[in-house]
Amino acid sequence: MRIMDITPYVHSRSGGIKTYLRQKSFFMERVGFEHILVIPAKTGDLKLSPSTKVIKLSSFPLMAGYRFFLNPKEILRVVGRERPHLVEMGGTYLILHVLKGIPEVPTVVFYHSDAVGELYHTKLPSSMKKILLSKMVEAVNKYAHTVLVPSRQHMDSLVDLGVRRELLRYLPLGVDTNVFYPNPQYRKDVCRVIYVGRLSHEKGVDIVLKAFSLLPPEDYTLTMVGAGPLEDLVRKEASRRPNVRYLGYVEDPESLADIYRQHHVLVTGSRYETFGYSLVEAQGCGLVVAGFNIGVETQLIKDTLAEDYSPEALAISIQKACAIASYETALHLHTLVKENFSWENTFKNLTKLYEEVCHGVHR
Repeated sequence: MRIMDITPYVHSRSGGIKTYLRQKSFFMERVGFEHILVIPAKTGDLKLSPSTKVIKLSSFPLMAGYRFFLNPKEILRVVGRERPHLVEMGGTYLILHVLKGIPEVPTVVFYHSDAVGELYHTKLPSSMKKILLSKMVEAVNKYAHTVLVPSRQHMDSLVDLGVRRELLRYLPLGVDTNVFYPNPQYRKDVCRVIYVGRLSHEKGVDIVLKAFSLLPPEDYTLTMVGAGPLEDLVRKEASRRPNVRYLGYVEDPESLADIYRQHHVLVTGSRYETFGYSLVEAQGCGLVVAGFNIGVETQLIKDTLAEDYSPEALAISIQKACAIASYETALHLHTLVKENFSWENTFKNLTKLYEEVCHGVHR
């Protein structure tokens, strides 16, 4: 089977979508599927399997290193030339209508990113955003054969937007628990807290820093890992607060896992996640999650989570998470991650779904 991924929102320093594509490329090689990846030009090296064919199309810059396809009709030409058995649109809905030109190619949409948020960050009038959102939902209902959602909560969100429920399929993503595992020399003196992810307002980085300022510095340390538009703010806070440090962006999974294992708690400030890769990575390493209760399956311990969105509530969540952090809790979390979020299960279920979709279209 020949699978084509079309994914604009990825570059060499991005997060979850890049991880998904990298893991998928090696799985596709292992099971003997042909894999083609179509991305915007100038996105950098994604370190995929050598067997994945990467096609980079002309693009224009967005914010924070992301780019978008300059001419969506180029995609149509690539699909016609490569003749995939199935196309997966990853993280975008703006170009789905392009594939109406090749109706015989089954199309799967993976809900990696928030459709509303995708439009929110454009500089368009509100009226135009509403029109585009309506057009996106119309395109999904008309041209997508299946919509994959990594969290059950967001299936209801998509239905509320107008996506037909029968299109939706739940597919949780995964983590490599051979890399992300607890520290066998677990020790706890001060509570070591870490943030891993994009440094941006929508990820709540400013809320995380405000919350941490409310905690006694002699009892808590904070490590920030990532890149993004709030990088200067994070550097400034790390330079003036002795219990805060900034490590920059860490790409290598083994290095990142080693950093996780030096900590007890992962803090997040997001009000919305479609999945939350850092959550499963951190919990795979045995860290307790502090943050706001956003209802995703990847928040494995709910008792530590805040219901109110404020720095004060987040500071209390950090304290609760630190209070229950232990080696026994770390082992328990690792077991839960291993049982529920395996890349092997993710891609076995995905390839099975591909075959079902193709069979349904061509029978």
